[in-house]
Amino acid sequence: LSRSFSNIVERLTQYTNYLENMSSRLSHELRTPVTVVRSSLENLGLTASNDESAVYIERAEEGIKRLNLILTNMSEATRLEQMLQTSEKEKIDLVRVLPGCVEGYKLAYPESKLEIDISEQYIYINGVPEYRAQLLDKLIANAVEFSYLWQPVKIFCLSLRDHAVI
Repeated sequence: LSRSFSNIVERLTQYTNYLENMSSRLSHELRTPVTVVRSSLENLGLTASNDESAVYIERAEEGIKRLNLILTNMSEATRLEQMLQTSEKEKIDLVRVLPGCVEGYKLAYPESKLEIDISEQYIYINGVPEYRAQLLDKLIANAVEFSYLWQPVKIFCLSLRDHAVI
């Protein structure tokens, strides 16, 4: 029984390692065909003469850009996960930190109206300050990009059980 459990744990460890590294391997393997397709589209764009083929080439180029973005995001996610595992975490009070961040975002996005709503006195998380800042940057950038100009971007922060919700 002990050997069977040991064997199962070993196989599970190998499988977990395989899954953890699959994203970076997949990203690496897909970049080559994406590059081939991109260069072929560029060459086709130089030789194509009619408007109809130009429309299809443009659509294909947009698809390649989206694929490239997905691959980049996969690589970033893998690196971020590895960095999070090895980084030194510290206690951060979001109630104290978020208002200052939002003031900075107001300067970065003057065309958007940003509002903050924190009703709690303190909300502590354990994390890496640089990664928390990176997360907030992406969250606010997405909110600004996908919001209507006439509507404010509202930043809420609250604690739910043992989690912080932004």
